[in-house]
Amino acid sequence: MANERLLITGMGGMTGRALAPLALQQGDYSVFGTVFNQHPPEIANLAAEGQIGLYPVDLRNTDETIRVFKDVRPQTIIHLAGHALDNPALGPRVYGDNMAILENVLAGMRDLVYSPRLVLNSSVVVYGRPETPEIMAEVPTSDLPEPDRSREFYRSSKLDQERRIPETGLDDFII
Repeated sequence: MANERLLITGMGGMTGRALAPLALQQGDYSVFGTVFNQHPPEIANLAAEGQIGLYPVDLRNTDETIRVFKDVRPQTIIHLAGHALDNPALGPRVYGDNMAILENVLAGMRDLVYSPRLVLNSSVVVYGRPETPEIMAEVPTSDLPEPDRSREFYRSSKLDQERRIPETGLDDFII
């Protein structure tokens, strides 16, 4: 029987659609997810079969986001939602939307009567493109380079999200 309520934001994206079935296989989770404009068949099927709770929502909207958090009451949030890459057609909106979505997720968390765990999905592009990929175990966010916002709105949003989380006072988070 599932004993922890897990909310995956951005379940319609590449990582979210892969993570949902894995969480179900673990058997320890009641799985819920948000989708914006994508309803991939594998996620739609899981929802139709009653295996997951699916919430079509625009997480840029604070009220909609808080409504989802009140309804789901998650103990763990895996935050994947947002623009995945720089899109020249969107330009600075990539940065603004990604930051607004994070702030609304934090608002949804604050509205709960308990402190859930947050897992923030960042990106290797925050750290540049090394010749040989390495896992950076612990890099203080104050030591991270200042991004060039004129060209790298996605990278900037991920770096600023990493900087924002420790400022929240959350007791339990993973970046």
